[in-house]
Amino acid sequence: MQVPVPIPTDGAPGLTKAIEARWPHSLRIRCWFHKMRNLQQKVPASAWPEFKKLVVDRRDAPSGEAAQARRQAIIDQYQRDFPEACRCLLADAEASLNHRHLAQRPQPYVRTSHLAERAFVEERRRTKGSPH
Repeated sequence: MQVPVPIPTDGAPGLTKAIEARWPHSLRIRCWFHKMRNLQQKVPASAWPEFKKLVVDRRDAPSGEAAQARRQAIIDQYQRDFPEACRCLLADAEASLNHRHLAQRPQPYVRTSHLAERAFVEERRRTKGSPH
């Protein structure tokens, strides 16, 4: 069996341990669909749009250093108000940015383990047309 290079996971501890034991040389990627859903549950609805914008900006950072700096800025700004959201953001921080180690083109497709999310992304990609 060929070793998979990227493996998107939802962050379940048992699954993470199994993947690291079975495929230690693969690149485990934290599913952003699940990460964002977890974060949304920890942030009040009124503050969620601004918080989400910062987290997405961190996810799409151009470099690892920029992503770490953006993460630290989020923690510094929201640690007192949303400590659980900050803890969630710090959990699995390395795997959350591992999608950046892949080529640019497949990055959006491996950021999630959620099949419905993948289907929506693929549908948007296929139906997006140029204006007439």
